[in-house]
Amino acid sequence: MLRLLLTTFVLTSIGLTVHANDAETPTLTADEVAEQVRLLGDDDFFVREGATRRLWESGPDVARAALEKARNSGDREVVFRAERILWNFDHGILVGTPPEVIRLVGRFQTNNDSVKREVVRELARLGQIRTLTALLRNTSEQAKRGVLAQQVASSVSTVLPRLLAEDRHDETLDWLDLAAEVAGAPAVRNRDAFLLVHGGLAERIATTEQSFDPKEPSKSLARELVRMHLAAGNVAVTTKYLDAADDKGLVQEVALRSGDWATLAEEAWVPGDPGYEQLGFRAVFARLAGDDTGLEKAAGELQKHANEHPERRWVSAEALLLAERTDDAVEVFRGLPSSLAAFELECARGRYRRAFADLGVALNPAEAAEADPPLRTVEKWFDDEVAAAGGNPNKLQAAVARGIVVLREVVRARGRKAGTPLLERIRRVAENPQVARQYSVVQVAGEIGDRSVAFEVATELLLKLKEDGDPRILGPLFDDREATVFALWWSRRRRVIEERLDESAVESLEWADDVLGGRSPDDELAAICESLANFGERQQDSAVRLRWIKAAAEIAYDRGEYELAAKCFAPVVAGSAGSTQLVFAGDVEAKAKDWTGGARFYERAAEANRADVLAPMLHWLALVEAGQVEQGKKLVARSRLLPLGNLGLRSTRASDLVDRGFVEEAKRDWEIVLRIGSQSEFEGENAWAVQLTFARFGNALSDDEPLRAADYWQQYLVHFVKTNSAYTEVRRYLAVGHLARRVRARGLVQAGRIEEAMDEARRAHAVWPGNIELALRLVPVLEEKEHEREADAVFDLVHADALRRAEDFPENAGAQNDLAWLNAKCSRRLDEALKHARQAVAAEPDSVAYLDTLAEVHFQRGDRDEAVALAERCVAMDPRGEHYRDQLKRFRAE
Repeated sequence: MLRLLLTTFVLTSIGLTVHANDAETPTLTADEVAEQVRLLGDDDFFVREGATRRLWESGPDVARAALEKARNSGDREVVFRAERILWNFDHGILVGTPPEVIRLVGRFQTNNDSVKREVVRELARLGQIRTLTALLRNTSEQAKRGVLAQQVASSVSTVLPRLLAEDRHDETLDWLDLAAEVAGAPAVRNRDAFLLVHGGLAERIATTEQSFDPKEPSKSLARELVRMHLAAGNVAVTTKYLDAADDKGLVQEVALRSGDWATLAEEAWVPGDPGYEQLGFRAVFARLAGDDTGLEKAAGELQKHANEHPERRWVSAEALLLAERTDDAVEVFRGLPSSLAAFELECARGRYRRAFADLGVALNPAEAAEADPPLRTVEKWFDDEVAAAGGNPNKLQAAVARGIVVLREVVRARGRKAGTPLLERIRRVAENPQVARQYSVVQVAGEIGDRSVAFEVATELLLKLKEDGDPRILGPLFDDREATVFALWWSRRRRVIEERLDESAVESLEWADDVLGGRSPDDELAAICESLANFGERQQDSAVRLRWIKAAAEIAYDRGEYELAAKCFAPVVAGSAGSTQLVFAGDVEAKAKDWTGGARFYERAAEANRADVLAPMLHWLALVEAGQVEQGKKLVARSRLLPLGNLGLRSTRASDLVDRGFVEEAKRDWEIVLRIGSQSEFEGENAWAVQLTFARFGNALSDDEPLRAADYWQQYLVHFVKTNSAYTEVRRYLAVGHLARRVRARGLVQAGRIEEAMDEARRAHAVWPGNIELALRLVPVLEEKEHEREADAVFDLVHADALRRAEDFPENAGAQNDLAWLNAKCSRRLDEALKHARQAVAAEPDSVAYLDTLAEVHFQRGDRDEAVALAERCVAMDPRGEHYRDQLKRFRAE
């Protein structure tokens, strides 16, 4: 017994000694290993100890096989020593293992589960992944092992940065493999993302395929192979394993990724809950598969379902919209008396008179009495809505909400001036304290371009507040950052304003509009920013201090005054700033093209928060931009790996990168999301990340890879069949459907598939007849490919709708502008374009957009001097408008 205890003690002490001396041990050959195993039973104690130490130092890869064989030796001493070495191997106690870790391994041997979890947490904190992996793999109870593995998996955001920073990729993969075995889908995604980004996925697939026996297929191996091939982008290969996998979800996934809509429309594979969801998917998939018979049947069943289940009319109509059965959707929406969805859809398609007539309203007041039966004016319609509410606050709020919807369409059809009487009525009702819809009035007034009313109502709300300004009031007038800045500025000026006439508050808003819009002198902006920052520096509360200083810096940043922004923000970064603040400081330097300075701030941000996945990426990209490519290479692997399989983090980071101009790197993240995420996951915590990735990736690809972009936009729309996704404004369904078809048409033209492209163009026009973007995007590409006849056909198709709307509503400046812009950008009917552009400017001379159109028309007609003069006016009116500056350079031929 004494001999055994000494052996155990000495073996453990070896670990301590080697760690302390950081010794290097030569690798033993197979013959040398066999000799050392033999010496484990030597009569001399010190010979036995030396052999034990050398075998242990050689490591499991070298000595394990021989030691396993030694377990069957007839010599009890050899068996005991071999088992002790193997025990250490199994528990991650190797050469160099720190004493603290050895003690933790000892504690792990207790039967107390809370102690085991504590040990796992501590080992994860220390980054001892090999030891953790060994311990968990040798935990025999599956349930207990799963709990411990979950503990490891939950440490990913804190442990991974450390492992990657130290280039411990093998340990990282061991850890991820272990978690993937027992910790579920998130852990599997983490492992697959690592293999995909770092490399090794192809080798892992090859190894797994060697273990797969087609004659006696394993379901688990087949499912793993399908999933890994999907992650690798080998969608076609998955069909070899789908039958053996016997997994409906995987069949749906493969069909979605390959665009096999016919399979998805089959009853056995259609996703969604039984009833209206499956009917909706079947209709959409039939439409995508070109199965007119199947679509007709599914659409009929959806309409029947809507009639039998009135509470599901909205989702049934939504599915019909996605299936491009817009007329059917309108009829279903008409069965919802409280909804104006049918009205909005008809207006979106340019059927304004029919839409308003359904409300009992004449769009043109002069036609109200002449109609048969007589119709009301829109103002009378709203008065009736208010009267029907009978003073009930909830019903009055509903009346205001409906009035706002109708107001938007009045303005879209007949122009802003036509909507003024209705806006005034809505405003009066919304002023009722019990209704409290003035926020909505600010919003709609801002949307339709009536900023004077928006300023007046916003002022009323601001003056009612006893506290500081509320940025939500100003959100419709300014962007989020600008609204925050003004709210802070308002809180400083409020006492002065209250002592004067209310008009001074309106003047303050108009002043803010000029300052934030870049229409005030630079010294005035500097004075405001420095005043806000100085006030912030005097605040004792750190959160309040940061709020004021950052607001000052951000408004300077948004105006392009980066030196001023850096000056305002300097007190923040001089202290213990967090990663978010340091990233902003880096953005300021990067915008000023000081990439070295930006890299320094991004590096500090990454150090301040090791779990931040954006800062390390920005650090690397800034180094590359600064020309420090070699130094940047050290960071690229780590920054790309950091989010692992967290779909939300990757999707969000990609959007953040696009905002900073790093589109190509963003595409990498989006690609990974769609490779390792489930595209058939229509609900759940990751559904939003996948859905938004389709839309954003489609945007990023639309210029260079239009066919692929169109596929992503279509996938994005498919997700809306589930009832957990919906647009609040139904015209958005037409917009996205039109976009998908329009982008696909352009891609087909570029691919030389002209007949298919023209069919897609006609379908895009049918989805949203009033959208001029179809011609703007398609005509130049067709002309470039020398398909003039087809270019004319697309132009004529779109022009007919634009001309009809302009002639039907001559007072609508927007309709005149759309027609003029269409003609100018397609270089057709330029005399007509000039006439309508002038009409738009005459109706709204302060509109910079309409002046820009008139300038473009003159440029297309060869009137360069007139075009330049108008472009100069546009730049003066909107100095921050990059488009107008580009137009001016173009007209000057700079």
